[in-house]
Amino acid sequence: MSIELLWKKAVAAQNAGFHSKALKYCHDILDRNARHSNAIHLLAALYLEKKQPEKALKFLDQYIELDPASPDAYSNRGNALHALGRFGESIAAHRTTIRMNPSNAVAHYNLANSLCQINDINSAVEAYRLAIQLDPTLPQPYSNLASILSELGLYQEAEEKALHAIKLCPEYVDAHYNLANAIREQGHYSRAIKAYLQVLSLSPNHCDALCNLGLTLFTVSLEEAAKTLSHTITINPAHSLARFYLGVALEESGNIDQAAEVFSKLDNTDTVDRERLSSWEYVRKNRTENTRILSDTFSALSYAFNISPNEGLICEFGVRHGTSIRFIAGMTTRKIYGFDSFLGLPEAWGDEPIGVYSTNAVVPELPKNVDIHVGSFEKTLPPFLDRFTETIAFANIDCDLYSSTKTILNLLAPRIKSGTILVFDEYLINPTWQSDEYKAFQEARKKYNWVTDYVGFCMVGKQAVIRIR
Repeated sequence: MSIELLWKKAVAAQNAGFHSKALKYCHDILDRNARHSNAIHLLAALYLEKKQPEKALKFLDQYIELDPASPDAYSNRGNALHALGRFGESIAAHRTTIRMNPSNAVAHYNLANSLCQINDINSAVEAYRLAIQLDPTLPQPYSNLASILSELGLYQEAEEKALHAIKLCPEYVDAHYNLANAIREQGHYSRAIKAYLQVLSLSPNHCDALCNLGLTLFTVSLEEAAKTLSHTITINPAHSLARFYLGVALEESGNIDQAAEVFSKLDNTDTVDRERLSSWEYVRKNRTENTRILSDTFSALSYAFNISPNEGLICEFGVRHGTSIRFIAGMTTRKIYGFDSFLGLPEAWGDEPIGVYSTNAVVPELPKNVDIHVGSFEKTLPPFLDRFTETIAFANIDCDLYSSTKTILNLLAPRIKSGTILVFDEYLINPTWQSDEYKAFQEARKKYNWVTDYVGFCMVGKQAVIRIR
C-alpha cells in the first residue's frame, strides 16, 4: 500500500472516530518516511485526544523541527505541556502561537487556562476577555471567566458570564456549575438550589455540585443537607469536605452516633481534615445554650447586626468588592465605615501570596450610607478614631491575617465596650485558623480583660460572632 493511500486511510479513520486505526496507519507511514510531517502532526493530535501528552509532545517537537512556523503545532504543544503540569513552558508555547496568529481566540483561551495554574489571575482574566472579544461564539472562555470572577469576588459579573456560556451551549455542565456557585455566593440560596439541581440533571454524579448543594441546603433543612452530603460521599468516599459537613449536619440534627462515625473516617493526619475537626471540637467546647449555629454567611451577619447596640460605630475591615458591606448597609440607615487598602493582603497567608484579594486599587461602588477609608489599617484607623469618639457597636473583621487583626483590635480596644459585637470572617476551619484571626482575638481578650460570649458560629461561612460583656 502506498504512503499516499495510507495517509488517506489515516485521515478517514480519524474522521470516523477510529483513532486506533488512524494511529496504526500513521505509524506505518513513519516506518517508510520518518519525516512525513502530516503523519507526525496527526499522531500528536491523536495522542493528545487519548490523553497521552508525553507521546504527543514527542511528535510535536518533531513536527516543529520540520515546520517551525506552524501556530497549530505550538498550540498543541502548549496543551500537551499543560497536561503534563509544565505550566511555564505551556504559557511560552501559547504565547508563541499568539505571536504567529494574534487573532486566534482558542490560543488566548488556552493561555488563560495555563495562567490560572500559576495563579496569575489578572493575566488570565485579560486573556479570557480577549478570547471572548476575538470569538464571542465560544462558550468555554465565558464559563472559565465566570469561575475566576467568582474567585475574585465579582459574583454578579460571574453570573452574567456563566449565563452567556449557557446561552451559547445550553447543556454545558461547567457553565451551569459556575452559575450556581456565583448565585450562591451572592446569598440567593433558593435560586442557587435550583441551579445546582440543573447541574445534577445534566450530570447526576457531579460531586462538587452535590456538595455545594448540600452546603446551600443548610439554609433550608439540616435533614436535606445531610441527605445530599451523604449521597455525595456515596459517590465519592474521598470527598472530605462533604464528609465533614455531613458530620456537622448529623450532629446538629441530633444524630450523634452517626456523626461520630462519619467524623471517624476523616484523615486526622491530613492538615485540612485535622483543622476542620479541631474547629468543630472548639465549637462544641465553647458554645452555650444561647449560642446559635448559623447556616450561612449572610445569616451570621444579619443575626450579629440585629443583636448589636443601636448606637455606636459600625465598621468593616476588609471590604474588597463590597459584598458584605452592601448587605450590612441594606439593614440600616446608619453610617457604615469600611476600611481596606484594595491592594490585597500585605503579607502571605498560608498558601496565598502577598497581594491576593486585590482589586487593583479599584474601590467598588457602594450605598450612600457607606464611608470608605482607603489605605492600610494602621494608617487609616488612628485618624478615624481621632474624628469619632463613639464606642464600637458592630465590627465585621474580614482581614484574614493575624497581624492585621491584631492591629485592628489594639487600635479599637479603647472603644470596645460592653455590648460590642465582633464578627470574624475567617475564625475557623482554615488549615491555619489557630494562628490567624482566632489567635489575635485570644491575645486581645487576655490583654484587655474582655469577658466574652460566643453568640454564634457559622461553620459553612467560617465565622464567629462574639459579644463583649
